[in-house]
Order: sequence, then C-alpha cells, then structure tokens
Amino acid sequence: AVLVVLCVYRMLRSKGNDDTTNDLGQPLLQSGQVQQQLQDSVRAHLAAPNGPPGNLRQWGQALPAGRKNTSFRASTVLRATTMGGPPLAEGTSFAPDEMAITFVNVRALELDSLTNEVIWLPVYDKEFLEPNLEAGELPSGQRPADALVTRNVWWVVRSRHKIRSDDAQIAEMLLTKPTTLADIAKMPFEIKQMWLRNELDQRTLPSTVNIMVSRDKLADALRDSFRELLHKGGADIQAVMARKFMYAIRGETEFFQDVGGITREIYVKAFQELFSEARGLFLLSADEDTYIINPETVGDVALQMEEYYFVGLLLGKLLLDGLLCPAHLSLVLRKRLLNAPIKFQDLQGVDQELFKSLEWIKDNNITDVIYETFTFTDENDVVRELKPGGSAIEVTELNKIEWLTLRVRFALLEVAKEETEALREGLYEVIPPRLLSAFSCSELEFLLSGMSEIDVADWMQHTVYKNCNSSTAQVRWFWNVVTCMSDVDRCKLLSFATGCANLPVEGFVGLRSARGVSRMFQISLVPSPNSSRLPQAHTCFNTLDLPDYSSQDELERMLRVAIEEGAEGFFVTE
Repeated sequence: AVLVVLCVYRMLRSKGNDDTTNDLGQPLLQSGQVQQQLQDSVRAHLAAPNGPPGNLRQWGQALPAGRKNTSFRASTVLRATTMGGPPLAEGTSFAPDEMAITFVNVRALELDSLTNEVIWLPVYDKEFLEPNLEAGELPSGQRPADALVTRNVWWVVRSRHKIRSDDAQIAEMLLTKPTTLADIAKMPFEIKQMWLRNELDQRTLPSTVNIMVSRDKLADALRDSFRELLHKGGADIQAVMARKFMYAIRGETEFFQDVGGITREIYVKAFQELFSEARGLFLLSADEDTYIINPETVGDVALQMEEYYFVGLLLGKLLLDGLLCPAHLSLVLRKRLLNAPIKFQDLQGVDQELFKSLEWIKDNNITDVIYETFTFTDENDVVRELKPGGSAIEVTELNKIEWLTLRVRFALLEVAKEETEALREGLYEVIPPRLLSAFSCSELEFLLSGMSEIDVADWMQHTVYKNCNSSTAQVRWFWNVVTCMSDVDRCKLLSFATGCANLPVEGFVGLRSARGVSRMFQISLVPSPNSSRLPQAHTCFNTLDLPDYSSQDELERMLRVAIEEGAEGFFVTE
C-alpha cells in the first residue's frame, strides 16, 4: 500500500528531565489542571513512528519496472508518540513551546525511482505543498485528466515526488499549526471531516474478523456476535472494533463476497430493526423525521441497556469505517451525546404541546393566572419535585425562569438518562470523545447520516410567506445569502429550520409537519425593534421567524450566528 500517511512530530532541542516531565521530556499534567487538559495539544495524539511500519503489506515493496503504483489502501499505522516512543501515559500532555519544531512526515513516491519504493518525506514548510504552475503541477484539489473516475483522490506532483491529494490537503492544514482541538473546531467542516478521517484511519487495524449472521432477527445475531467478540478481546474494546469486519449471510453469501456491499446491507437492516417501533428502543420525535430514546422501559431493563450500548458501538463502527447511518438522531439526542448545552427552544422537537405551554408562561405575566409549585407529574402519573422542597414553593413571576429551567431540564436531560449514557458509552468505546468534540451538533448529523444536495431554486419555489412576500427586502436578502452559502451551511440552515439536515426523496415539496401532513418551508417576518434578536425556528412546522433587519449584512451575520449557536433562549445544564 502506498497511501501517504501523515503524522506530526515534535522535536525538542534541549529539554532536561525533571520531576515535572516524563521519560520523553514531556510535561506532566498536574491534578486540577482542567483548563490545560481542555487545551491539550492535537499533536499529543498518537503519531506514526519514525520508520517503515511492520503491519502493512507492500510497504516499500519493489514493483516490476514500468508498473505504476496506483494503490490507495487506507493507512493502518498505529501512531506512537511525537518522539517516536511508546504511547503517552495517562495524565500526560504534550504542550507546544518555542523550542519545538513542527513538521509533517508524509509517505511519498520518488518520480525517478525505478522500484516505486515508498519513502518518508519530511515537510517543514507549507510552501513546498504549493504547486509550481509553470512546471505543470496542479493544486491538490484539482482533479487531473488522467485520474481514475472511480477515485475521489489522486496523485499530485510536488518537485520530484508524488503525494496523495487528500493527504496533501491535510498536510497543508497541519502546517497552519492548529495547536488545540479548539483551533480544529474553528475550521470549515470539509477540512475538519478530512482531519477526522485521517485520525480514524490511524486507528484501524489490518486484521479481519469474519461474522456470520442470519437474515431472520439480524440485529439480535449481530448484537450476540459483538458481545462474543468483546468477550474474547478483553479490555481493549477499541482494538477489537478497529479490525475490519467481513460479513456473510447464512445460506446466501460467503465471506469472500463481502467487498463492502454486504456489510452496508447488514448495517442498514440492523438499524431498521433497532429503530423499529416494535423494538421499543427509539421513538420518532415531534418533527417525525428524527429519533429520540423511548423514555418508557419495555421488557428486560438489563437487556435494553445492552442494546443501547450496542447501538452506540454500531454508530462508532460506522464512523470508523466511513459508512452512513440510515436513522437520523434528533438534535437533543445529538447534543446529549456531545455533552453540548441544551436550550429551551430544543424542547419543541421533543414535546410540542409542553413547549407551547411553557413558552406562553415564559412570554406572559402569570400573576394570578398560573397556580403551580416546583413539581410536575411524570409519564407514570407520579408527582415529582423539581428541587428539594419544591412542593411547598409556588411559581411566581419572579421565579418562573428558574421553574422553567428546571422543568425543561427534567424533560430533556433527566428522561432516559441511563439509556443515553449507555448509548454514549458505546459510541465512545470506538471513537475517542476528544475527536468528536471538534464538531457541532449539526456537523455530527453530517458525519453520521451525510448531507443533502440542496437546490436553492427548488427551495425558493416551495416556500410560503407570512407577513411578507417574495419581493420583501428581507426575503430577497435571505435568498441572496442562501444562494452564496456553501453546501454545508445550507444543510446547517435546513437542520436549524426543520430539525433534519436531509430532505425527503421528493425534495422540498415533500416536507412534512410534526403531524405528518404536508407542510412547506415558511418564512415569517416578525417586527423586531431590537436588532440583536436572532432568527428563530419552529422545527415542527418548518417555519423560520425572520426579524425585519435593516440590511443584508446584518441579516447574514445574525442568521449565521443562529445556525451555528442555536436559537434564542436560556441554556439548560445537566
């Protein structure tokens, strides 16, 4: 395999050992240094050792004269530390300093080599990766005329070497010196996705696992196979899931026939069973497009917890293998998986009636109108206190925001808490949580389920208006902004307004309301004396409330804030 693999090395010039460093000269994290841990260097991830890896066939293998090396096998190199030694011990960090030199080490082919032997090529300067246009070199993102039509990557020539196109782009990104995950998080989604793919490729193993399943009760058979694999694999679950799984369907196919299609078919069928109403694990949310965890336990509690853990493992395995999940998770569930802040507005995608009731209380004076205490009645008709002694505390105009916060927290965070934790645990057994922390909730939807290709003309054609029309200035500005958006930002806007980043097969004409009836996308113009007000979405009705901004620039700025940070409203913490 001659795929270029990237790794970031840190070379320390003169760093003495003392009690605050490990045997590699890396500073140890002291207890309580939470902030430093949050800013831990991206380069503290495992990095490739300095030398040909022994676990990859064809590494450096001589090829017959005249034969072109066109293999694009995915990397299976497990990266060691930035010093080329053993993996970092728990509780250690590699903090950037002025004495360190950063360079990217890539695998490459020399153009004048007769053997097509793969070599390490250290790249210290981003300028090396820039094409020499006079010499006929192309930008890494430009597909050459002789590139294979079946490939999304190709060789790019730089000086006397050939480097893979996507790895050249990752190298360019790493040489901009993103030192923390916070730096990665600020980058465009396409770059972050490429970075994540590179990180996950480093965590795959070349060995294979053969799994035989029956088409009848396929999800059960797959769950039992995973259970057996993890039992045999011991404590290193990530190493078990990092191997390549090959499937065969009993009585229909053999293992050698699985070159990807059988695996995809089995995963799609398994998710259909796991998310079915009969299974009882998940329910359609209020938007009828995405799924939430069923708050009511059905059957054996221990088995259910195992099934949620199994679903998490499957989600992680799909991410690791670059496959898509056919089921779409709700915004609140994605936020809970990422431990992202929950807002009051998120309630409308879970319980529309409760949201309307609480929104009225939030927006109106309740003095002598509402008589409530800090309690609520759960789905089992049991009265529960929102805080200690809540049954003796009346809700007033002065304390209603506290009451609303606690009520929404119980509705969104306390419901199915153990089930969500089991799902999260399964996901993070496969994918390190720090890698996903660089992505927003909408971007997690793209990673798990892909993106729709949005036709702006179709969107405009199937939009209705309230308190405005297609000629209203704010509406014209809105469509100007959407037209200039990237595909990623359009999907974020679609997710913000409808609750899902993907469209029905019919396109925008196929949008449905929470009650399952046809409901086209609607723009509602709302008067806003306060120019700082953000656009607000009503996902159950596919409606976007658009304040009457005074300029297109102001509209674009506030719209981008809304789709990146969410709707207005107070946060609800766990």
